[in-house]
Amino acid sequence: MAKKTTFNEGDSIICPFCKQARILTHSATIENTPEELAALGALECGCGEARIFQNKKKSKDNVPALLDSFIEFCQFGESSEAATQAKAATEFIKTACFAVIDGKAEKLTLSVKEVKVKLSLFKDKQLEMKLESKKGLVTTT
Repeated sequence: MAKKTTFNEGDSIICPFCKQARILTHSATIENTPEELAALGALECGCGEARIFQNKKKSKDNVPALLDSFIEFCQFGESSEAATQAKAATEFIKTACFAVIDGKAEKLTLSVKEVKVKLSLFKDKQLEMKLESKKGLVTTT
C-alpha cells in the first residue's frame, strides 16, 4: 500500500504531458504513486493532452451513474427479463464503457435481453449511452 501525501491549495505540481509547473487550486490527499501524481498534475493543467485526460476521467467517473440509469431503464420499462439480468450485466457494460472511453473501441452495441445498449463518445470525448427497449422506449444519457 502506497503512502498517502497531502497537497495544499497553492502547492506546485507538474503536468505529466507538457511538463509545466501548475499551482493547485484545491487541497488533495492522494496515494504517493506515479499514476496519482500524474493525474493530479493533469487535472490542474489546460494543455491539450491534459484536457483529453480530464474528459476521460470525467467520463470514467460518470460510469456508475450510467449503470444506474441502465438498471432504472430496465425496471421502468417493465422489461422483466432485462430487469432481472440488468444487475448481472452491469460489470460487462462497465468494461464496455471503459473500452470506448480508452479508445479501444469506437462504438459498441450490446443487448441485454430486451434492451439494446449503444455506447459512443461525443465530440468532447464524453461517453454517451443510448438505451432502447423492444417495447419502444428510448433514452440517452
